[in-house]
Amino acid sequence: MIHIADSDGLKGQVIINGSGESWNWAGEFGIGNTPASPTSEFNTSASQPYAPPRYERPSSNLGGGAVGLAPFAVHRYDSEPNNGGTLYISSSTAGTASVTIEYYGPVFKPSSTNPPYVVEKAGTGNLDTETTWSTNGTDVTSDLSYGASTSSATTQRTVTLQPAGSYVWTPGWYRVRPDIELDDPLSCARVTGNPIVSKIADVYSMSSARDDHYVFRVLELFDLNQNFSVDAPDAAAWINNPVDFDGDTFATSTDFNMLTEAMD
Repeated sequence: MIHIADSDGLKGQVIINGSGESWNWAGEFGIGNTPASPTSEFNTSASQPYAPPRYERPSSNLGGGAVGLAPFAVHRYDSEPNNGGTLYISSSTAGTASVTIEYYGPVFKPSSTNPPYVVEKAGTGNLDTETTWSTNGTDVTSDLSYGASTSSATTQRTVTLQPAGSYVWTPGWYRVRPDIELDDPLSCARVTGNPIVSKIADVYSMSSARDDHYVFRVLELFDLNQNFSVDAPDAAAWINNPVDFDGDTFATSTDFNMLTEAMD
């Protein structure tokens, strides 16, 4: 067992299978209190948020660090928005809002020449059906810019995505998957052999989002009924449950006017 005494003592990075072989997480990792009774204990018999290797406890609750089993997977709750979560936009942020995908361990892209991901916006159809993405959807990979380390010695666990040029986020569901066909794919740093990050499953389903896919939804800030449109039902929803849009902590007529001005 590895034990860190302070409850927020995980400040850095612990890597399991750093030799890049096929080892799994088999032991216990405890944080806080005593080794016999830690505040947080990650082991293979634990339930979430402590079940490794894809435990759901946010790094911010542990001291900012992470324990990663190589090859590293996406940390559902450290990513922003959460894997399967929502990115809210307005007319002023649709072209600048960023997405941060965070892994359980450090990742890098050896060259910045090619995007590390394939990014698709879902088309019509069931989100659990591959054709909704690859056939009916839209490939927006080249419409985005990507921020990733290029060093195999990095400690950076994140990759950022942001609109490039004149592109703007539009409401809908987006899927992000590592481009494993590249000569220089997104890889695990500080691991022998620098293996590719955790691969996507052969068949996509929304239920696998927390594992090997990263999906997120883009919604207008004022889309209160979440139908991918700002319309009269949103105004009705605001009247029923007023929302503060301008950040002054009060839901007033100013906020309602902001909503109506944004209506389709």
